[in-house]
Amino acid sequence: MCPETGASTPTLNSVRRVLIVGAGHLGQAAADILLRTQKTTRAVEPVGFVDDDPALLGWQYLGLSVLGGVVAMMNIPHDEVLIAVGDNATRCQLYEQLIRSGDRLATARHSDAVVAHDAVVGPGTIICDRSVIGPGAVIGANSIISSGCCIAHGSKLSEHVWVGSAAYLGGEVAVDEGAWIGADVTILARRRIGAWSYVDAGSVVERDVPDGLDVSGAPASRAGLGLNAKRSRDSRKSDRMHCLRPIGLGGRSQ
Repeated sequence: MCPETGASTPTLNSVRRVLIVGAGHLGQAAADILLRTQKTTRAVEPVGFVDDDPALLGWQYLGLSVLGGVVAMMNIPHDEVLIAVGDNATRCQLYEQLIRSGDRLATARHSDAVVAHDAVVGPGTIICDRSVIGPGAVIGANSIISSGCCIAHGSKLSEHVWVGSAAYLGGEVAVDEGAWIGADVTILARRRIGAWSYVDAGSVVERDVPDGLDVSGAPASRAGLGLNAKRSRDSRKSDRMHCLRPIGLGGRSQ
């Protein structure tokens, strides 16, 4: 049995204390989004970061400190957790562990992002500035939508997806679990991006991308050995504990 965590159940109309996992560039962006939300709604209160890099202990950003490693979060009072880790496989592993431990996942949406009224955004998702989520779109849990993206009408993203800065997904695009879409990628309408595949920055996707395949170019074609899929398999093989434990937070850059 896992030890009890520092998470509590927020009451109606209470301020939700959010702990950020990861103090890198994505964590800093998440902190900025939460602080902006705090100014406008007073509904959230970021309490700080946890990160397994010991060199970051005590480091501050926008007045928020790195309070310890991932295991320390069990002793830090909080209501929700926001996983700000770039690598999809690591973020997926953390998500599954936190769900098992009973933590609630926060969602962060920048005030400059536009999300259609009928769009669905899953828990744990981060939507950065100037992004547009179109009508009928679905963003799966624990996904990252970077700055300036456009997810057009009816597109459906599964869990643990990364969409890089200024990427454009045409209407009714399907993106399966753990797929990585690099910056400035264009995906034509009604294409499918397979699970744990990797689309290199600047690529133009004209055809469906199979599961676990790395593609690059314009038009995109096979380019690698499926490293994103391999990281997912390795991460899941190493996850033998049902309690939180230290996990490296490094990942691919935007």
